[in-house]
Amino acid sequence: QLGTSVTVLPYRNPLVTAKAAATVDQVSRGRFVFGVGVGWDEEEFRDLGLPFRQRGRMSDEYLRIIKTAWSNAIPEFKGEYLSFANATFAPRPVQQPHPPIWVGGTPGVIAAPSIGRAVQLGDAWHPLNLTLDDLEKGIAMVRQMATQSGRRDGPGFAPRNTLNLTTGAKGSGRASFEGSADEVTADIRRAQALGVEYLTFDLPKADVPAMVRTMERFARDVKPAFA
Repeated sequence: QLGTSVTVLPYRNPLVTAKAAATVDQVSRGRFVFGVGVGWDEEEFRDLGLPFRQRGRMSDEYLRIIKTAWSNAIPEFKGEYLSFANATFAPRPVQQPHPPIWVGGTPGVIAAPSIGRAVQLGDAWHPLNLTLDDLEKGIAMVRQMATQSGRRDGPGFAPRNTLNLTTGAKGSGRASFEGSADEVTADIRRAQALGVEYLTFDLPKADVPAMVRTMERFARDVKPAFA
């Protein structure tokens, strides 16, 4: 699979985003994952002439527009930020009803708005760099909101964290997914037990050979435990 982590929704016309994402899904033969977020850098919003304080509301509407475009050959929409009718949309995505939508949030923070967005509009909650303890709390919030909203089927859980494989055990006080192969394996097993379906790992910022060595070591020392 391949995807975005994340596309900042307010930065582009949602129909352009929908077309680009559907095209990637076509080219990849249905392997695209659409990771989305509302953005956090106020300076970028200012440079683009966008209302920073309305980014959540804009993102919700844009995501609804994207889903509408993906699901209808001639979509129509009337909203606060964009309205259109008698539009022709192509290509349609391979995956139906649409590629999976992973809703991201503020790095290292359990953000109720992103959880609500995942429950209402997404297929998975995609938090960034939460500790396993915070991930457990966030998952409980997702399930509670889903129950309150009457949604029975999810969303799923697809966190993104930094992977830091060390040569020796780190012991207590280490970051989640940091440490020896055995410690990282234990963290992944805990994430699985919490209901996590997908894990996306960032590699520590280093030169390319070091990153390749980390991937090779993960494949050799961690991955076989989950074969």
